[in-house]
Amino acid sequence: MRFLGCARRGWGKILAVAALLLLSAGCSWTIRQFMGAPAPFPAPVVEEPKIRPGISLKITVMSAGRAEDQAVTVSQAGTVTLPLINAVKCDGLTLQECQEKLKSVYAEFMQNPQITVQLLYGGADMLSPWGTVLVMGKIGREGPINIPPTCDLTITRALQLAGGIAAFGDQTRVKITRQMKDGSKREIEVDVAEIGEKGKRENDYVLQAGDVLWVPEM
Repeated sequence: MRFLGCARRGWGKILAVAALLLLSAGCSWTIRQFMGAPAPFPAPVVEEPKIRPGISLKITVMSAGRAEDQAVTVSQAGTVTLPLINAVKCDGLTLQECQEKLKSVYAEFMQNPQITVQLLYGGADMLSPWGTVLVMGKIGREGPINIPPTCDLTITRALQLAGGIAAFGDQTRVKITRQMKDGSKREIEVDVAEIGEKGKRENDYVLQAGDVLWVPEM
């Protein structure tokens, strides 16, 4: 009896040590079950949009009590063309930086000019100042999808705007590729079917400008 008791206690210690070793080695399944898996991408950072080729601007120039509005589209060279000053390079500037630059240029032609620069964005027919996501593969319509001003474009919303997954598209292996700030690329696969069927909304990740969404063939 004493032998059996010692054996049981011995096995208990062995099992306890084994459990500790398993945890120290990194039992990812257990951690995921109780703590939730970490997000595959850092949370998108909403930044002030910058001027780039293709977006439209409303530029108001006020001087001597008169205001003139100009609707312009930034050229592929990153310039805007306005009366008096012709082409001015604005690519990569914020709205405030663009206002200050235009003010300094206009000051050569008029006294104390006041400049206001606003974004013009009317939906899918205009390029979003907040960037685009490229949707490719077995999808209704391949091409860029505009990120809205709220910057909350999710996987399912992007797929919906692209016409939905085609009949032979594999919705269980939708791939996202993202260019990270350090220059590296990160890829993950998402089972879009689970988002709807099992309510896994935590997998409906928010996309950011430059992401590529790929739907493979089934």
